[in-house]
Amino acid sequence: MPLALLLTDLVAPEPAGALVQARALSSIFGIVVALLCTLLVEQAPADRLEPWFPVVQTQPAAAVVELREADDAAAGELWRAGVDPTELATAEQRAYVLLERLAR
Repeated sequence: MPLALLLTDLVAPEPAGALVQARALSSIFGIVVALLCTLLVEQAPADRLEPWFPVVQTQPAAAVVELREADDAAAGELWRAGVDPTELATAEQRAYVLLERLAR
């Protein structure tokens, strides 16, 4: 039981059945909303989604450039950040591979 439910139960005791019912109803409501959203997205025409592709490509590219700039700026700092250069290079390479896949 989450701590918030436990604390509210100490302040104003409520039967467990009512809590379970409220939780079940909110879960069912969430599932229905998620399914409706999925159906709306599935039925969206492709030409409506097409303008988003340049944004999807631009944001990761900008993030990779920002990562490189941040690493270059941190290279001149007095205290090292403790970031392994091989991890940084691996992340950068993975980002470029993903960007290449998006460009296809």
